[in-house]
Amino acid sequence: MYKNEYISKMIKPEDAVLLVKSNQHVVLGGGPIEPITFIEKMTLLKDKVQNVKVTNVLSLKPHEIMTRPDYKGVFEFEACFYSPVQRATNKLGFGSHVPTHLRNSGPSFIKRYTGPDVYVCTVSPMDKNGFFSTGPGVIYDYEMIHNAKTVIFEVSSQHPRTFGDTVFHISQVDYLYEVDRAVPTIADAPITDVDRMIGQYVSELVDDGSTIQLGIGAIPNAAAKELVTKKDLGIHTEMLNDAMVDLYYAGVITGKKKTLFPNKIVTSFSLGTKKVYDFIDDNPLVYHFRSSYTNDPFIVSQNANMVSVNTTLMVDFTGQCASEAIRNVQISGTGGQVETAIGAQMAKGGKSIITLHSTADIKKPGSDETIRVSKIVPFFDKGTIITLARTDVEYVVTEYGIACLKASSIKDRTKMLINIAHPDFRVELTEEAKKNDFI
Repeated sequence: MYKNEYISKMIKPEDAVLLVKSNQHVVLGGGPIEPITFIEKMTLLKDKVQNVKVTNVLSLKPHEIMTRPDYKGVFEFEACFYSPVQRATNKLGFGSHVPTHLRNSGPSFIKRYTGPDVYVCTVSPMDKNGFFSTGPGVIYDYEMIHNAKTVIFEVSSQHPRTFGDTVFHISQVDYLYEVDRAVPTIADAPITDVDRMIGQYVSELVDDGSTIQLGIGAIPNAAAKELVTKKDLGIHTEMLNDAMVDLYYAGVITGKKKTLFPNKIVTSFSLGTKKVYDFIDDNPLVYHFRSSYTNDPFIVSQNANMVSVNTTLMVDFTGQCASEAIRNVQISGTGGQVETAIGAQMAKGGKSIITLHSTADIKKPGSDETIRVSKIVPFFDKGTIITLARTDVEYVVTEYGIACLKASSIKDRTKMLINIAHPDFRVELTEEAKKNDFI
């Protein structure tokens, strides 16, 4: 029924790219739905356009247009969450970070630009009813597809089909072209003994029947592996990964006790190995909803016994968390940390857990010597970006234990945090605490 309309909208990828004009705003699907072929063909615009604003998120490949300095002036990139690719673009001087909560990434961009000029993402093949699926991602894409002046679909024969806010009709797309490639994958970060120790402490805070949200990285993955003895857990998360899929296959994830979408897994995007994409493909158990819904603290809080597990880079004595940057150097982004931390604490029986290693090895300024520093500190360095306010921090976990900061004074917080700091730094930290009137 829709075959003729489909054919009428087909163009070559090269022609799709040439629809972009100078001074326009282009938004690209991010992470697993990044339109890789379109991005590769954007090199054709090098001598044809200027000052094209490109919004993307979590790029998984070192694309030429994002990692070579000669594209400065042609494109100007912005992203609300960085991968190493976005960090490279930023360092080259034609990329910048957009501070925002993940749930606002769609609505905020629409409000700012009144809809992008061009939106492009990868989708699954059209079904008999004329519908495509963005598959493993719909972070800001729902809002973009509904508001962009021109919508282009990169239709991949290997793209999974999912349920929720990921389904769009042929009538909503202006142009499309076909490709045959696998979904981009990322391997799980290697889990260390320190990660496992932290994961064990996190597991102590998760009761049977809880609904969990796990952030990105080795520590949340380690925590997931420690949850294998739990019963009837549910999932409401911004990202579904291999570790959570493993929990499902182990019989841990049933969703029976969930108070919002019982018996269903809710996420905004899925990212991992082929295992994840095979699991979500045509699986009515899994709902992918736009992040403006999944990450809304009010929505998160409707899950009784909600447990949010996120990571941070550093914590100061008052409980402030610097989770996305080192001083003013952007590493990742705010993502959903604030939203899920607050939402979990709003939930009946909910808990918010912030995790970190107690130490980090860094290069000594002005030399190649490596020194070990404490990640629990009296004060942050000048210019440090705060992600999670001290008022919104509940549990902090390192490999040395658990500190519950909720409703506790600065004096008590300082003592508890020093107690879970690395033993080599506790005397020094205590002296600093006394010197600066924390205790």
